Amino acid sequence: SLPEDTDQKAAGDPAYDDELTGLLNRDEQQERAIIRSLLEFGLRSWDKEKTVADILLPEFEDDDILDNKNLVSILRIYKNWYQQGLEPTARNFLYQEDQELSALVVSIMDFPFEVSENWKTFYEGRIPTRDELYREEVRSTLTYLKLRKIRRLIEMNQKDLESTQNAAEQLMYMESHVHLKKMEKELMENLGTVIVKM
Repeated sequence: SLPEDTDQKAAGDPAYDDELTGLLNRDEQQERAIIRSLLEFGLRSWDKEKTVADILLPEFEDDDILDNKNLVSILRIYKNWYQQGLEPTARNFLYQEDQELSALVVSIMDFPFEVSENWKTFYEGRIPTRDELYREEVRSTLTYLKLRKIRRLIEMNQKDLESTQNAAEQLMYMESHVHLKKMEKELMENLGTVIVKM
């Protein structure tokens, strides 16, 4: 994770950028977490009007946001079923014709972590379960997804800036860069990551 109080780094600092890249390069894990959230919590209510799927699916309009093409396939199938009025869950994928996708869903849903009994005893209280904290989990995975999108836009914008000689275009790309970095900073602050300046 990125440094907190003791070793603050600024956006644009190569060490900061390396740490941010490391944070975002957990791509496979994050992609799987996003798909797991959709499969596990997609049909649950987000609020009085929407489900978790209603919140997550619009974020995937750009298929390029997921690098693993098998995860993109799972997403497309889920979205298709959901739009048809079906109620897709991981169980639906177990009987999928594509055995590779079925196996991938099983591995995604295999969540080998649980709270230790010693933890429950030590803290003498009830520890909330993933089922109770699903909104926070979805919010977190969605934030990482948005960070990835913004980071890719920053990289594309930077390439465009470097390739143009037109002063008006350069100004436009620099303004876009400032705006994207501001969005990145806000998302990082939501995650609890400290950024000193842009």
